[in-house]
Amino acid sequence: MAVAILSYGIQGSLQTTFARKYDAFVVILYRNFSLMLTMSPVLFLVPFYDVYEIARHIPLLLLASSTGAVSLLLSLSSSRYLPIGIGTAIRQVVQISVALVIGIVLLNEWLT
Repeated sequence: MAVAILSYGIQGSLQTTFARKYDAFVVILYRNFSLMLTMSPVLFLVPFYDVYEIARHIPLLLLASSTGAVSLLLSLSSSRYLPIGIGTAIRQVVQISVALVIGIVLLNEWLT
């Protein structure tokens, strides 16, 4: 778990370097394509029936992937103009706020 947290933090800083050099959309395409290639061998460990069950959830997957892509695009666009620390702080505040709103509105969960 600690390695994942450390890697995520390093990835954000390293990604900012490329977002400042190139267009944010191009960086997102390369990042997601490389993630798809490196994660695809995991599918060999999943039964074929479960892979075919993904088709039932395509609308939800499209919604989730499109909102994730917009979020990443906005994050990389902001990292072009803001320092890494300020951009990360804003991103964390927005992520927590959205998670709280989704939890309250859609899942009827309140903070205690």
